[in-house]
Amino acid sequence: MTTMTTMSAISALETTSNISHTSKISAQDYAEKIANDMIATNSFLTLPSVLKFLQKEIQSPDFKLFIGGSFFTSFEANPLATMVSKVNKVYFGTNPAIIRGNAIHKAREIALKHKIQTGKLLPFMDCVRAIRKEVVEKWDFINPSKLKKASKAETFLEAVRAFRIYYKKILVDSEDVEIEVSYNIEFPQEIFQNPHDNQKHFVGSGTFDGLGKRVVDGKEIWIMTDAKTSNSRISGSVEKNEKLKLLETQRKELLQKISSAEKLIKKFANAEDKTAEFEEKLKKAQAGLADAISKEKATARIEARITKAEAELLKWTENLALKLEALKEVEKFSSELVEIEELIEPLMKQYEEEKSQADLQACIKKHQIQLAYYSILEFFKTGRRVDKLRVENLYIKKSKRGDKLYNTPEVQIFEWDLTDDILEETEEKVLTLIASVEAVMQGVNPKVIFRPNPHTFYGSEFEELMDEIKSLVKNELNS
Repeated sequence: MTTMTTMSAISALETTSNISHTSKISAQDYAEKIANDMIATNSFLTLPSVLKFLQKEIQSPDFKLFIGGSFFTSFEANPLATMVSKVNKVYFGTNPAIIRGNAIHKAREIALKHKIQTGKLLPFMDCVRAIRKEVVEKWDFINPSKLKKASKAETFLEAVRAFRIYYKKILVDSEDVEIEVSYNIEFPQEIFQNPHDNQKHFVGSGTFDGLGKRVVDGKEIWIMTDAKTSNSRISGSVEKNEKLKLLETQRKELLQKISSAEKLIKKFANAEDKTAEFEEKLKKAQAGLADAISKEKATARIEARITKAEAELLKWTENLALKLEALKEVEKFSSELVEIEELIEPLMKQYEEEKSQADLQACIKKHQIQLAYYSILEFFKTGRRVDKLRVENLYIKKSKRGDKLYNTPEVQIFEWDLTDDILEETEEKVLTLIASVEAVMQGVNPKVIFRPNPHTFYGSEFEELMDEIKSLVKNELNS
């Protein structure tokens, strides 16, 4: 059988159907629909009603499944929640983070389209206006339960601050020649168990963020880009070796010692002047005492001044000694710190290389299938073979200054080769998904195939929805 990854002799067709693949029922309406069915069937279990409506939709003559790039990761993690969202087209509402991300994407799109058309990047303030428009238009669609303390103004400012970093660090040198290209493509007949009946029900769908060109060793290559916005960096786990951890502990201790010594130096910065001052005062007082004795005058007040000057001189002599000792410690600890830093440098370089690779692997694990899938659709549509995959992760981390939290945007860039092995792995996931849905179309109980998984953040909104359905049924029965 001809496979998708051979990418040869396959004539994929651009779908012209006007059937929408957007959400068509709100989460609240869906919850009420399931609750009413449970009450009508005298059932206290949500799953049978959920599966019934899912199966009914899949077996409908008008059923069409739009398979986007994000489908596979969520389907593997939580099949039932994914299918309800994509097949029953349940809309859970948006949240400030999604609106912020969409606004940044919109600004990215118009900035790069302008660059592709004119050779110049769209001015930053024009992008800011696009961000504002997107935030204002989408704000009314926020799920109230996701709003928390965020405001429209705060979300807008967060998006602008983040986009400014992305604009300067990424967009200025962008190699993209195509932006925000959408697919609606029929899959080849060879992958279906029943091509005549089933091919029309599945559409390869989605929008890729960018397709760039680059010349490497005299050869032109294509790079598929996915622009991400998130609240955290993409991070893999790497353990530092024991020697590096020990050296870092020693460095920390030295820095603390240097800091303590420098505080002492700062505290007694005027110790020399004070010592000289009270030496002079004592000298004058002693001379005054001698003069008073020789003239047989009262000496009590002069003796008091001498006592006070002696005490101050002793104090500042001790302070000066502490300062001089601290200066010696800073010199000594600084010399030791240089030696420690020299030992740390090669070990840290090795660790950073390992961490960079671990971060790349974490990115690949999370985003590779989506990009590889779009690369397959790109070949179906244009015949172009994508050579590299690229992820631009614009993340907004929380930084604390005193008692206040600040959003600090940063950018990560990952690139790796798109190999035949990756394409074959992606093909297998596409085939598995289609075969699973085909089985339900042919009468297999969806309970066997689409399992729920409440232990993952994928589909967490669905689990909240199931709790809402149970609450509706309970309230109705108790009324």
